[in-house]
Amino acid sequence: MRRYVSILAILAVIVISVLLVAAWSFIGSLLHSPSQQPTMFDVSATRVDDGGHGSISVAPDGRSGSINGSKATLAGENEVVISLTVRQSPASGQSGVSFVLTVDAPSYVQQSTGWTQNLVLPDAHGCPDIVYFQSGSGSGANTTQPCGYAGSVPSGGNASLTMRIAINGAFFSNMDVTTSQWPLVIHTSSGNDLLVTWYVSG
Repeated sequence: MRRYVSILAILAVIVISVLLVAAWSFIGSLLHSPSQQPTMFDVSATRVDDGGHGSISVAPDGRSGSINGSKATLAGENEVVISLTVRQSPASGQSGVSFVLTVDAPSYVQQSTGWTQNLVLPDAHGCPDIVYFQSGSGSGANTTQPCGYAGSVPSGGNASLTMRIAINGAFFSNMDVTTSQWPLVIHTSSGNDLLVTWYVSG
């Protein structure tokens, strides 16, 4: 019986020792490792241009924009240019922090033909045909996995990013409805979404 109690006592001491070492290591890591806050990006639109076809507006906060017009008017679009500002919010203190932009573009199936019409034409990789150009702070390039853009912004800096979007005019001329709205969503990794909506008035 005494031998059994001694074995239990030894096991208890071992378990308590292991727990104390683990707890001390955890506390030490908190004391000596600086806390890392996730870097957030603030993305806003400063300008939307479709070459003078539709009526365009951009919200004061830059989080959304709209293009309004009839089917015939919007069918004349072949390129829409969206100018963006990308900044760290808050500044992380790192020399360069990466972000990724991706786009969800609308599509529909034409009832009379069964064909799918996409607002944005595809490029050679099957991605939406969007050419990105970054100026000012940072740099980046188009990506195909995922389809979009990967860029970087230095701490405290702002990047100007231009999106040149190839528009499928048949998207508007072939639609079966006369009044509708079609949102294009720009997603930012660790940041806000931005919405540009086409409003078809007839």
